[in-house]
Amino acid sequence: MLHASGIQMNMLPFPNRRLLAEYVDHRRKERSAVSVMVELKTADNLRVKVALQDLSASGCQMRTADYMCLNQRIYLTLPGFESLAARIAWNAGELYGCEFLRPLHDSIFAHIAAKYPVLVVSDPSEAQTIHRL
Repeated sequence: MLHASGIQMNMLPFPNRRLLAEYVDHRRKERSAVSVMVELKTADNLRVKVALQDLSASGCQMRTADYMCLNQRIYLTLPGFESLAARIAWNAGELYGCEFLRPLHDSIFAHIAAKYPVLVVSDPSEAQTIHRL
């Protein structure tokens, strides 16, 4: 069964449809595709670079080949910003969804989204590289 958002309802770990609907509504906050490499630090001081691909005030989507555990606390550092505490909310292969422990202020979200946009080009040779630290 599909929710109005297009999410397959029986594919997610929710005990009932009401909780799933609340989850989907929660994720409807403004989102922005971004392209930036950030530093991820774990509680045991493992530091890796990850590609941030999607951002909202309440969380982000990132890509990394390094395995992260669900509910693991992490710290993400974007260039020019303090570390953001987050937790791993979901993963699908190398994609991970993170929920910020404190949501971003609207102006901070807008600044990051404007500074690191994903540019769409028709010629792949002109493709933008991911912003580096």
